This record gives sequence, C-alpha cells and structure tokens, in this order.
Amino acid sequence: MTGSRLALAAAAALLTVGCAVAIRWLTPETPTPADAALLLDEASTESLYKRMRQLGVPEIPPPQHLRPCCDFGYKLKLRYAFLPILGYTITNLKTVDEIGPHDYDSGVVNLGSQGELVSEENNGLVYTCSGGFIDTAHVRDYADWTTYLGSRLFEQLASGATIQLSNEAGKRRVVLQRIDPEFLRTHDPLALTAALAQWLAVQLGLWHEIATWYGWEYFPGFSEKASAFSPEDLYSNALGSKIAVATAFAGGVRSEVIYERSADAWFRAVLAALRPISKETAIEAMQNLDGVWWQSSVRLPDPSVLLRRAISSGDTFTPWVVPRSLASDDLREALLRECGNWPSPLPLTTNSSFDGTPLRTLARLEIEVDPELAKQPPFDSMHRAVTQDDYPAIVAVVREQNLREFGPGADRPE
Repeated sequence: MTGSRLALAAAAALLTVGCAVAIRWLTPETPTPADAALLLDEASTESLYKRMRQLGVPEIPPPQHLRPCCDFGYKLKLRYAFLPILGYTITNLKTVDEIGPHDYDSGVVNLGSQGELVSEENNGLVYTCSGGFIDTAHVRDYADWTTYLGSRLFEQLASGATIQLSNEAGKRRVVLQRIDPEFLRTHDPLALTAALAQWLAVQLGLWHEIATWYGWEYFPGFSEKASAFSPEDLYSNALGSKIAVATAFAGGVRSEVIYERSADAWFRAVLAALRPISKETAIEAMQNLDGVWWQSSVRLPDPSVLLRRAISSGDTFTPWVVPRSLASDDLREALLRECGNWPSPLPLTTNSSFDGTPLRTLARLEIEVDPELAKQPPFDSMHRAVTQDDYPAIVAVVREQNLREFGPGADRPE
C-alpha cells in the first residue's frame, strides 16, 4: 500500500480501517481424544513425531491488508487529480529504532505528528550497507504471507488442496498437488512446507508488482504504478519470506503473540547483519539518486516519480545499492565511514526446488485475470488463468514497456 493512496483516502475509510479488530490465533494447549488415539495407534516414534507436529499448527487467518508504506523517494509531494496538495510530504526514510514492533496483518493507520498517515508498526525505508533500501512493510507483508501459507499447506500435504486468496487484478488461488506418500515418508514435512510457503509467497509478491504495473488499485481511483517494481520491493519480499521460515523453524509460530515477537526479533537481527546506516546518510543517499532513480519534481501518484525499476522473475534477488558513480564526495565519505568499505550488495536466493524436486510440480499460484487486464499484452495471447510459469513472458513485456516509457537503463541501478 503506498503512502500516496493512504494520504488521499477518505476519512470514512480511515475510520473503518482504524476500528479493525485483530484476530488472535494459537495452538491447542491440551491434547484432544483424537491426539490420545493417535499416540496409542503409532508404534514408530518417528511416525508419531511427524503426525503429532501437525496437531500443533494453529489456524492462522489470511492476511487482509497491505501495510501503509512506502513510495520510493524523500519528501515526496502529492496531487489529487490535477490539483497539488500543498503542505504535505511523505518522508519514508527511517532508522531501525524508529520502526515499531511487528503486528501480524497490520493495517491500522493513524495520523502522524505532521499529518502523515502511519501504522503502529511505523514502517519505512531503511538503507543498509549490504541490502540497499529495505522496505520494512514489504518485509513484514511477505513474512506474514509465508506464515499463513505454511499453516494452510502443512496439514494438506498428503491430500492436496486449493486455497482461495483475495482478489488482486484477478482471482488468486494456490493449488497444492497431493504429495506422494513415499516422498512424505522420506522427507521432513516441515521443511517441505517451509520451502513451498516461501516459494509461493515470493510468487505472490511478484504478481503484486505485475498487477500494479498494469494499473491494479487497492484503493479505487489511486494508481500504484509509481511503486511497481520499485528498486527495493522484490528483495524486501524475499527477505520477509526467509524471516518467516527462520521464525517457524525456531518454534515461533505457536501463537500470534509468540510469532510477532519472534518475527520482530529475527527482522531486527537481519537488519543489523545488513548494517543499517544513519538516517542523515540515508537521506543524503536518497537525494543523490534524485533525477536518476526517482524525481522529486513530480507529484504522486504520477508513475514517473519512479524512474528506475528492479524487474526480475528469477530465484535470486540482488539489492540495489547507491552506485559509486552517483555518490557525492560527502556521501562517499559517509558510506565508507559507516560501512567500513564501499557497500557491496548481498544477493538473496529463494529455492525453487526441494531435494531436487521442482516446487512448481508440487504447487502453483493461479490467477484468473480480470477482464480489463486480459485485454492487454501479453495477457491477450495467454489463457485467462495464468500461473507463475507465465511470469518470464509477462516480465519480459513489462521490462520492454519500462524501457520504452522511462528510457535506456531504466531497469538497472547505474
């Protein structure tokens, strides 16, 4: 969810969101008669271990919100239709200490001290030496999606399932194939579930970027194309999915409260490992990119606020760090001082296979695209229902359109 759309949202809508009540979830605290029967029935300790773990999976509600953050830039200005909104800017840049605690499926927004709309998580863009700009809202969105999908997939591995998701430029659903019993017997179901959930969450994140590039709007009337394939988005999504897997493996998904605390702890540990810089240097870094990656002279929601976009459909995501050629002498000195050397990007890889088995053969994301989207290329030459297998062809068209609209080099940092 972009800051511009929130800023332009009607007061009634804000009141509705503000009154949202969080749904709580937790694992069963006491064994049921079925649990006792299972214990008496199983002779194998290993088999009992695998079956009993399934009983401890909480029923987690699906995420319903996109967190209110973050257009790329600093002190971004807004307009409504053709009228500029005076005296209002979006800053976005934050330090780790300014970011609030993780809140599963956060969507509650409040007015900040300068009239800006913020959530209790107080998300923003954090600049790091190794990960470039990190969108903390995207990190948390896709940590939550990974956790939710894992909770739904775990108990359905042996039977298969179709999981209906909320609409986003089309009807979305996850289709899990029935996993061969012999495969489940010889592999850890928790590890398999985590691999599937992470992979599917990354596919959902990529679809979100595609949908917003083609004009999908979370809040009708306010375009999000200005944030489609923003330099930090896909990397932040992958980071969030990895945090969710680590949280699950560490036993942090037993209840909502435990999950929020554990995910937040992992999130802060990972940010520390990526080495966040001071807010003053982050602001200077963003200002050095003005006119190259983004432009301050244009008002949101004009898509040309964002001039360069990180467009990818693979398994490895390389963060964009400020190129040395674009850095001023002062910025170079500050980054060398705070990072210890010139920042080099740390790629993240999300696996597309599990022990040699392609995950796409076990599950898929299907989108039955909306009629208006189905008329646009390349969807007009595809089946109405697309899957992650169609992403390379779609992304190739997006990249071509991006270069045509924003010029040569619009898909790379330098």
